[in-house]
Amino acid sequence: MSSGAEPQRRGLGRGLEVLIGGASTTELAQIPVDEIHANPRQPRKRFDHESTVGLADSIRAQGVITPLLVRPRPAGGYELIAGERRWRAAREAGVTTLPALVREAADRDALVLGLVENVAREELTPVEEARAYSVLMDEFELTLGEVADRVGRSKPAISNRMRLLELSDDILAMLERSELTEGHARAILAVPDNEGRRSLARRIVRQGLSVRAAEREARW
Repeated sequence: MSSGAEPQRRGLGRGLEVLIGGASTTELAQIPVDEIHANPRQPRKRFDHESTVGLADSIRAQGVITPLLVRPRPAGGYELIAGERRWRAAREAGVTTLPALVREAADRDALVLGLVENVAREELTPVEEARAYSVLMDEFELTLGEVADRVGRSKPAISNRMRLLELSDDILAMLERSELTEGHARAILAVPDNEGRRSLARRIVRQGLSVRAAEREARW
């Protein structure tokens, strides 16, 4: 695959331009770690402690190379837009200040920016990604095309991810714990009723069914 196609495949594209912003709206600063606060709308909810410790070791040796993206908080300090894993690892490493791009951003833009970075780095679970798309469309009233344009994904890809939210919370939890794969989840969606879906999900986990076998079970 040519290098020219890579940004779109990875979900960067126009989204990366949004993430960095123009020179007139963004400034680079060294900010005390204690003045940076987590974003309650962060799409990513699960952080692997082992990988954070590994990143902390790297930060001790080399520092933070990629700046965070933050916005000023009305209550003082800054709220993370993108880079929470780096921020967590920096605290683990005992770093006192971090490089950060500071820009003004409304709630919707902050969610889009955080989603763009996580999608680009492939750090979200399918369920986290689907929920972030849902918030953008339901709460902030973006169309499917607008979400696709901002995130750098196709409309069918976003629609397929959002279909996962038709599953019950207990099945989604199994997917997030990696007891089920996304392929399994799609097979389960072919079952019309929730109880049937739960039964198939439990059987997949209990018997270690492959996706192909789950699809056969769903047809029955």
